[in-house]
Amino acid sequence: MNNSVIAIHNEPKGAIDLKRVLTEAYSNTKAEGSSTACIITLTGNWVHAVNLGDSGFMVFRDKKLRYQSPVQQHKFNVPYQLGNYESSDRPASAKASRINIFHFYMNHMRQCGLCLC
Repeated sequence: MNNSVIAIHNEPKGAIDLKRVLTEAYSNTKAEGSSTACIITLTGNWVHAVNLGDSGFMVFRDKKLRYQSPVQQHKFNVPYQLGNYESSDRPASAKASRINIFHFYMNHMRQCGLCLC
């Protein structure tokens, strides 16, 4: 996690490439073991995410699940994992997502009979 914080600080302000952050953090990690990963930023109405394995995130609105990031598994109960073993997955396998949370607010307003068009 510390390596991802360092990698984010190396990114140009306002133009964070999360896949590049994950790749840099991965390449600077020397500890043995493996892990899933999820890095998220919020810019305006947009959630940007990069996710590998069964880590992930959810968007809730009014106590309802509106979005859940997809899970990456090789087979049941075997999620993708970053690691320093030859058989480990690599950052290139991570799934990048971009979700407009304003869309969830608009749907909520329509359900309440409001429209700000």
